[in-house]
Amino acid sequence: MALTRRVAKEFVAAAQRGANVYVVGNGGSAAMASHFTNDLTKGAGVSGQPAIRAFCLNDNVPLLTAWSNDDAFEVAIQRQVEDLGRAGDLLVVISTSGRSPNLVNAARAGRERDMRVVAMTCRTPSPLSALADDWLPVETDSVPLAEALFDLLCHAMAWDAKAIREGEDPR
Repeated sequence: MALTRRVAKEFVAAAQRGANVYVVGNGGSAAMASHFTNDLTKGAGVSGQPAIRAFCLNDNVPLLTAWSNDDAFEVAIQRQVEDLGRAGDLLVVISTSGRSPNLVNAARAGRERDMRVVAMTCRTPSPLSALADDWLPVETDSVPLAEALFDLLCHAMAWDAKAIREGEDPR
């Protein structure tokens, strides 16, 4: 859990410097990405401190489908990262396989913009894990189990971020 704690500290630091956290995934991981942004923004919120400004890139369906239609699905999220991402922002990519072209392209675009990339995947090294500054692998190759473990990791990081912001030792 030391790695999740380190990533939680990155979320706190991002809030302090006014950076954004972008989260994305496909399928069940897209649902997790949406839920995680809620937990970071509201759940890890502390009165009197700047919010963790978290945004889910797959939640804006009109924008996602416009880029998918006009360009290609493989670049729809990449285009959002290119337009919205700034140096110092964080990009969290949740993917069981770590091989989805749209997510790998988004991570590559994040790296090109000097964003910190956090990848949550299954245990097998992948193109996405290779692009990540912080790789949080779950010790399974089972998609349903991986999604359940991603849920636990996301909740642990949001809980740790809140505890850190409240001055507690989140152990």
